[in-house]
Amino acid sequence: MAAFIPRTRLPAPAPLNQSFSLWSVLRQAMGKDLNRISMPASINQPLSILQRAVEDFEYLQLLYDAIDYPAGVNRMAALCGFALSSYASWFARPRKPFAPTLGETYDWTSPDGRTRVLVEQLVYDPPVAAWHVEGMSPRGEPFVVSGDLAGVSKFWGQYLEVNFQGAAHLTLPRTNETYSWSKASMHVHGLVSGQIWIDMVGDVAVFAHATGEKAKLRLAKASGKGGSGKARRGRVEGEIFDADGRVAATVDGCVLSEVRVHADEAYERRAVAEEAAVAEAEAVAGGGAPQRRRTRLHPLDVKWRGTGEGGGDALPLFAFAGFADDAARQYGFTPFAIALNELTPEQYRNLPPTDSRLRPDMRALEDGDVELASEMKRRVEGINRSSAAARKAKDETYRPAWFARSESSGGGVRVNFAEHGAALWTYAGGYWEQREGGRWDRDATRGRDVFGLQRHLTTPTTRKSHAPRRSADGAPRIEASAEKKRDDDAEDEGEEKNAA
Repeated sequence: MAAFIPRTRLPAPAPLNQSFSLWSVLRQAMGKDLNRISMPASINQPLSILQRAVEDFEYLQLLYDAIDYPAGVNRMAALCGFALSSYASWFARPRKPFAPTLGETYDWTSPDGRTRVLVEQLVYDPPVAAWHVEGMSPRGEPFVVSGDLAGVSKFWGQYLEVNFQGAAHLTLPRTNETYSWSKASMHVHGLVSGQIWIDMVGDVAVFAHATGEKAKLRLAKASGKGGSGKARRGRVEGEIFDADGRVAATVDGCVLSEVRVHADEAYERRAVAEEAAVAEAEAVAGGGAPQRRRTRLHPLDVKWRGTGEGGGDALPLFAFAGFADDAARQYGFTPFAIALNELTPEQYRNLPPTDSRLRPDMRALEDGDVELASEMKRRVEGINRSSAAARKAKDETYRPAWFARSESSGGGVRVNFAEHGAALWTYAGGYWEQREGGRWDRDATRGRDVFGLQRHLTTPTTRKSHAPRRSADGAPRIEASAEKKRDDDAEDEGEEKNAA
């Protein structure tokens, strides 16, 4: 069977012009949380925030590299490269991702089959999402990445500020080690002029909770001539500290090109000398060849230091692979992002009805129908409000399908932070077993018509765009997914009658 080749272009290009005035809405929302304000789909990109969270794993090999290092400064340096890689793809996207509806999910499996990711929207207002990642490094080291994230956005007149509260937490089960890193903020400029551009700003902290190393990284504000301010974006600098708090290395560069790590010369000399002394002492004691052991000081890996004169052959911690061809007409996406909402027959198989790929508004925007996308977006948002009102009337509390709040991990209120060392919301299990088997537990799917697919199927309409259809490649369209869900519900009702 031939290997799956992801698509390289979206079905339709991004619209060139927006007749909607974003400024007319924002000036009425100054200082307010924008998650409470409905916007037309024309300001969106055809990905949800859940899918955007998976983009943090675009450079998955960097995480593998970090896991396969022993604990110490080198693992910390590799984790810095992985954490910073997640910001490169933000800068070329002036349009916002779709806000997930309550109960929306998304899953992704890496092309190498070693890693799989599940993300779920747990709270709608104010929004909270959680993710669970499980995988195996190429050297056979199992790992788990968990986390929760709450986005809070406010407009301050000159720019829109989006703060990402929460963190990611890497756990290595065999050694019981945990590493955590925080998220920088996003500033959206040019809302008044209409020339929107993105800047990623702020601190990124990385912690090794078991061994004590840490890193402090800073994404600098954009700078440039002519008042645009965006000529130089993505610049980063920082320090990596060993377990005793000594500066072991520095980090600098730009996430839009490459980021490098440099050994602190004084620290490096001490580390090399200590490593040699330990090896020599071990050889004398054992009467044989020196045996390498982990020392308190850790020399930086030679691949980052380089072996040539002046370290000219040193490799970067992270090198940006670039945007997709014709990126301006592809919403500023990378090749990785272009494939995230693709829905082939194989990807559709066993897909739960809550998956982002089944969103009718996002699918319509991807297909180039902005008017239909806005109509479907209002419908999805209306379903959220109606469901919330029904729960309130019944005094019911919403329960997520795949995650549960942990009362014993950390001290966060909505989410946990990097210093907590664990996510507030933890994976409850069962998703992948049901995904592979194609039989979804009623608690996970029954009553979770989050996109209105069943209602969409039965609502009278004269719009041809609403008619059930399939893509050119044979993948079921949105309405086909509703048919599948209706059939599954009918089958469940039949089983209930038989049981009775």
